[in-house]
Amino acid sequence: MMSDLKEILQPWIDFAKREKATWDERIRVLRQIVRMARERGNDVVYLPVEEEAREIIKKYLAESKPSKNLEMQMMGVIVKYLLLNYINLDACTEFEMEKRLGVPRHRLRKLLGFLEWEEIVTAFEVGSTKPYIVIDLSKALREGYLKFSKEEAEDLAKVIIWLSRPSIKGLGMAVEYHNPKNEVFYMLHQSIPNWKVPLKITVFLSKILLNKGGFFMYIYPFKEPLFPDEMKPKASWAVEKAGIAHDWMLLRDTLDSLPIFFRELLFELGIPDDVSDEELNQALKRVVEKYVRAIDALFKPLSNLLKGHPIPELKEKVTKWRMDLKKEDLLMTGGMTAEDVKGVVMGITQDYQFIGDWSSPINKEHVAFVLSILKAAERVGEFAGIRKSIITSIKEQIQIIENRLSQSQD
Repeated sequence: MMSDLKEILQPWIDFAKREKATWDERIRVLRQIVRMARERGNDVVYLPVEEEAREIIKKYLAESKPSKNLEMQMMGVIVKYLLLNYINLDACTEFEMEKRLGVPRHRLRKLLGFLEWEEIVTAFEVGSTKPYIVIDLSKALREGYLKFSKEEAEDLAKVIIWLSRPSIKGLGMAVEYHNPKNEVFYMLHQSIPNWKVPLKITVFLSKILLNKGGFFMYIYPFKEPLFPDEMKPKASWAVEKAGIAHDWMLLRDTLDSLPIFFRELLFELGIPDDVSDEELNQALKRVVEKYVRAIDALFKPLSNLLKGHPIPELKEKVTKWRMDLKKEDLLMTGGMTAEDVKGVVMGITQDYQFIGDWSSPINKEHVAFVLSILKAAERVGEFAGIRKSIITSIKEQIQIIENRLSQSQD
């Protein structure tokens, strides 16, 4: 396996030794590696973002006074760049973006300035560096700065779980809160019609866990106080009415630190003293079946809506993006505020719909991302050999969504 991997990567190793190379040559080598890997049965995620970005950048740099449409496309390139480089924030400074995108600093700064003014991105200081992050993916999609093809959405779905932790030190909690994983999933769940059961569970848990037992506070040592008022605690992070929830989170994180899916299988098996391979196989099938059934139920409200309405009509049928977050009208509120990044507010309505600052009109990007998750559920279900009736239900949703996406491209 390792020798096979080395052989596949050899063109890239050779390319890296060259003193000079063009971006077109880099893309050619990447394509070669992807083709070799896929020919040998490997699942390789290769986002064609860079190839498309190079074409947009060439057009942009060729114009001394680019059109508004071309500027918006260029800002879309920047937003995608920042999303996909969140795990490498050292690459998200003006200096690095100038090098990697090939756009002069003064023109790059103008585009970043506009995105900051629109509150789609923001910059923050970490030591001597000042990287940018995306703080409003919904707005970028809503205002037309950002577009994802169906193929891009499928590839993004495969890598999104890796885009939740930045690789730069010294970040505050608020910066990590705006990671691409949160941006994508919160945008999705706050925009599409929701399955009520998970939100009823959330409200139930908030009542029994978060509203009992006082508050939780962590007082950071050797750090400036969060609150300027000397009468308040010099804490950098505080949550009121946290109660027993933090004890439960400790138990959860202790189990989560063990191998993937360990916790689900352990609970499914009933915490046994010992277990056979056959018992593990059967438990795995049951766990996967529950995951796939949950995904099927989660997106049924959207696919049912799509049965009778094309994608352009959804923004009038699901109006969560128009709703005001009035505390008195909500069963539960949440979120956070911070000085260094945009604050976040969210809540659950009386009819159990999830809304918040990430809510936006449903468009083909939302639908394409849902399609990617459903396809993943289909693959996992077939891998585990779950009941065919459940996979059939998933396939029906996939067919509905694919039909609507193809219509939106006509």
